[in-house]
Amino acid sequence: MKKKVLHIINSLTTGGAETLLANSLSPGGLQEHTDNYLAYFNKSSYLTDIIDKDVKLINLNYTGALILCAC
Repeated sequence: MKKKVLHIINSLTTGGAETLLANSLSPGGLQEHTDNYLAYFNKSSYLTDIIDKDVKLINLNYTGALILCAC
């Protein structure tokens, strides 16, 4: 049984950490050994296109430091 791994990153805009993570989750990368979930706060980029389709992408659509709730 594969282990589940949750990767969390601020955004997928082009940068060093983002590129390294996207390359690790591209076809032939980590997904052969684990079930991968990638959560990011906002701002996707072309890097989502190189990530393997088996990786579950979760955009949290977080846009600011304060989120108000009308409960």
